[in-house]
Amino acid sequence: MTAPGSVLEFGTEHQWTSWFILTPYGQSRHDFEVQWAMSHGLQVDASACLGYDNGVDIARLTVEDLIPAVLTGNRSPADGIYLACTITRTIIMGNDLRKHTTKSFVSATDAMLWSLQQKYHIR
Repeated sequence: MTAPGSVLEFGTEHQWTSWFILTPYGQSRHDFEVQWAMSHGLQVDASACLGYDNGVDIARLTVEDLIPAVLTGNRSPADGIYLACTITRTIIMGNDLRKHTTKSFVSATDAMLWSLQQKYHIR
């Protein structure tokens, strides 16, 4: 089980045909994430990057840092919002971020946990 594989499974299971990709990264790493998604046949309708290249800075991101980008994703035509990067503390922040969108939302870490729940029938 990998984060990328779990993200793809989550999007398929939730019938996402178009994606909003949010990354904490700088532009070049962000572009890599978008290209990865498109190379797997995903339609990326919009995306946003926060501009961080340092792991320490990414790990320190707060809900307040992410909300503006989640709101942007919510206004996009995408079916769901994907927050790339397993270093962000989205397990703790996920429910707070979901309050700011009417769309399905998943982070890389959320997707791995979801995959484990599916595999082992955990609810």
